[in-house]
Amino acid sequence: MPTFDTDNPSPSFLSETSNYRNTWPSSREPSRSWQSSSDVMNLMDQLTKHLRESQKEQVQFLENRKDKDTERLLKTIIEVKDKELCNAKRISTAWKDDVVAVTEQRYKSELEMAKKREEDGVLAVEKVREQLGNKEKEMRESEGRLESMERQKMKVQKEGDKEKERFGKDLLAKDREIIALQTGLGVKRQEIARLERDGDNLWKIFDGMEKERVELCKKVECEEKEKRELNELVAFQGREIQSLQRELTSKTKITNEMETKIKGFKSRVLKWKAHTTTLLRCLKEEEQKRWSKIPITALLYSYLGTWYSSGKSAENTTEDLKDFFRSEGISI
Repeated sequence: MPTFDTDNPSPSFLSETSNYRNTWPSSREPSRSWQSSSDVMNLMDQLTKHLRESQKEQVQFLENRKDKDTERLLKTIIEVKDKELCNAKRISTAWKDDVVAVTEQRYKSELEMAKKREEDGVLAVEKVREQLGNKEKEMRESEGRLESMERQKMKVQKEGDKEKERFGKDLLAKDREIIALQTGLGVKRQEIARLERDGDNLWKIFDGMEKERVELCKKVECEEKEKRELNELVAFQGREIQSLQRELTSKTKITNEMETKIKGFKSRVLKWKAHTTTLLRCLKEEEQKRWSKIPITALLYSYLGTWYSSGKSAENTTEDLKDFFRSEGISI
C-alpha cells in the first residue's frame, strides 16, 4: 500500500493540494463559520486516540491487505485524480484571468471616456469664455462710442445755448435798430428768418442724435441679454463637469470595492490552506509516533475539498466526517 509523506510531497500530491484550493466556488460564497475548525480538530483528536489504541490491529490489517492488484488500482485512481485536478486548476486560472482582464479593460475604457468628456467640457467652457470676452470688448467699445456721442451732444447744446444767447442779443439790437431805423426793417426780418432756419436745423440735428442714442441703448440691452445667456451656458457647463466628476468618483469607488473583495478572497484561501495543512501535519505526526502507515491522508484531503465545494453547513461537518472514517474501517 502507498504512503504519503507531507514533508517531502510528491508532484501529484502538490498538484492535488493546489488544485483543491482552486476548486472552491467563486460566484457563491457558502456561509460557514471558521469555528467549525475546532470541531474538526476535536474529531481528529478522537481519531488519533483511536489510532493509538488500534495500532497493532491496523498494522496487521495493512500487512494482510498488501495486494498488488489493489496497489495498482490505487495508483491508477491517484493518477487519474491528479490529471483531473490539474485540468481543473488550469480552467479555474484561465477563467479568473479572463474575468480580471475584461473587468480592467472595461473600467479603463470608461475612465478614458470620462476624461475625454471632461476635456471636451473644459474646451467648451474656454470657448464660451473667449466669446464672452469678445462680447465684453464690443460692449466697452459701444460704451466708448456712446460716451463720445454724449460729449458731442453736450457740446452742441452748449453751442446752441451760446447761439441762442447771441441771437437774443442780436434781436435786441435789431429791435433797437428797427425802432431807430424803420427803413431797414425788411432786411432785418430776412436775417431773423435765416437765423430761425439755422436754429431749426440745429434742433433737427439734436433730434437725430437723440434717436441714435436710443438705438445704442437698445443695442446695449441686447448685448447685456446675450451676456446673461452666456453666463447661464457657462453655469450649465460647470454643472455638467461636476456630474462627470461625480461619475468618475463612483467608478473609482467600485474599482476599490472589487480590489477589497479580491483581497478578502485571497485571505480566506490562505486561511483554508493553513487549516488543511495543520490537519495533515497532525495526522503525519501521529503516524510517525507509532510507525503507523494509515493510507487515508489523500482520501481525507479529497473529502475535505469536496465538502468545502459542496457548500454544506458547519453543523453537519462532524457527522459527515465520522461517516467517512467509518467507511474506511475506523470507528470513533
